[in-house]
Amino acid sequence: MQNLLRVILSAAFLVSSIPSKPVIAQDVAAENLSRQLQKALNNAKGANFSFLKSKDYAANLRNRHNRFLSRFPNAKWIIRPSLPLQDGRTALEILVTGNQVSNNQEYSLEAKQKLALNTDGSKIIGEELISEYSILRTNKNQLPMTFSIPDEVLTGTRYDIDLIFDDPLGDAIIAGGLINLSPQQILSKESPHIELEPMGGGGLFKSVTAPINPGTQVWSGLIAHPDGLISITKRVNIVANNSQITN
Repeated sequence: MQNLLRVILSAAFLVSSIPSKPVIAQDVAAENLSRQLQKALNNAKGANFSFLKSKDYAANLRNRHNRFLSRFPNAKWIIRPSLPLQDGRTALEILVTGNQVSNNQEYSLEAKQKLALNTDGSKIIGEELISEYSILRTNKNQLPMTFSIPDEVLTGTRYDIDLIFDDPLGDAIIAGGLINLSPQQILSKESPHIELEPMGGGGLFKSVTAPINPGTQVWSGLIAHPDGLISITKRVNIVANNSQITN
């Protein structure tokens, strides 16, 4: 269980459906950048990020890419442009899938992420994470589930975290748990201790309260099934007013 959580907390480069939009200059640039990034990340001979123009950012991205491939050597990326943010920044949506073998157990990863690009003139110098979630399964566990967790909520409001089983489970005994990760756990990629409790046939349901100050909450959930384990992480942005909600 701890190995599973360690893997899920180490995942990076995490994308969702792409809305239709008019073709304008910024859209064309975002399309070109998406294709270049996708080609570089999926290059088995070694990614070349020189097209980003910023040597520092390219080097940082290359190092992160190499570290990720050391854990998921067959990872595949799909990158597409999203609608520009309200502040005009280009946004990209990213999907990564991959497999890992650890302690003779194979895991499959699916992760989705939305990034806003920070620029300095024509150079991309960094990115800001807008939304993300990731799911890691032991490969024998293909239990179909729906994850209903918002990307953004207002400060101080109640919201629901629902992990719903799509099919009847019969007599299967299932346990699960959910915790809010601390900033220290996220930075250190520390494996959190999640208390597992018996779950009903419908899934795992939790109602929580957002903090009174803007920021983020990162939730980590673990479900144990006779066929294996499912681990999820989900970032929820806590915003001060409705104008900051982007989805």
